[in-house]
Amino acid sequence: MDRRARHDDFHALLHDAYVSFHALRKPPGATRDRWDAEVERARQAALGGAVDEPMAVLARARDFGRDRATVLRARMTAMLGEWRQALTDLVWHVPVDSDVLRGPLFTTELLPLLVRHDRLATGYELRTLQRLTEQGQAEAIAAYEARAAEPGFRPTFGGGPGFDAAARAVADRLAADPAFSVPAEPEPTAGPLVVTVYANGPAPEPPADPGRLRAERAAVDAEAWRELRAALRLWRPVCADRIAPISLFADPVLAELITPDRGREILATARGGTV
Repeated sequence: MDRRARHDDFHALLHDAYVSFHALRKPPGATRDRWDAEVERARQAALGGAVDEPMAVLARARDFGRDRATVLRARMTAMLGEWRQALTDLVWHVPVDSDVLRGPLFTTELLPLLVRHDRLATGYELRTLQRLTEQGQAEAIAAYEARAAEPGFRPTFGGGPGFDAAARAVADRLAADPAFSVPAEPEPTAGPLVVTVYANGPAPEPPADPGRLRAERAAVDAEAWRELRAALRLWRPVCADRIAPISLFADPVLAELITPDRGREILATARGGTV
């Protein structure tokens, strides 16, 4: 296939080659420095509550091979309801020797999410832990799984001790509330309504009204969301590669609470100071 068929003109073809060269070779110079500065400006804007514009800048910087842009954009994408796909893309596209797969941020924030991702994977889905094992992370994975098997283990949510405690409190209340176990949406009915007449003795107690149970769940859900949203004022980007509290998805209860719309609301909320 003619490569030029993908471009409007020869200038666009040359520009694409220029971008690809920087993505593959990552040469030092003005272009790399400019995109690194753009990545940091986009991060600061995102921490201030901007969403779409920083994501667009990070996507372009990613095209130029800036790995930090890939990491930051994956975190924002995760908050928008695509955390599993975002993590898969991150593990498959970030170089093996990248700091994000070697530094403390990996074990404290990403690894709990990746372990949960692997447990949720079905069929032919890509297995992130297998990929990480191939990349030399077997020891880190084994150490985390050993800690997770200890009685009373709780993953941390990061972002500072105040936020961690507040998020855990919300998760604990939701997990303990029977109303939250009720499906948020009504299940489809199967077949026609059947009425049974009991000839001997009283009929058994009728099941609880599904509509009332869903209303109770909605009330519990809304209150928990208000508490979690209020806790965001405590979240801090404790290192320069933190941009959003994606570690919340490591908890199944909180992961269910954070819908894509609520994830966008989190991103649109000014979050902590700057690092």
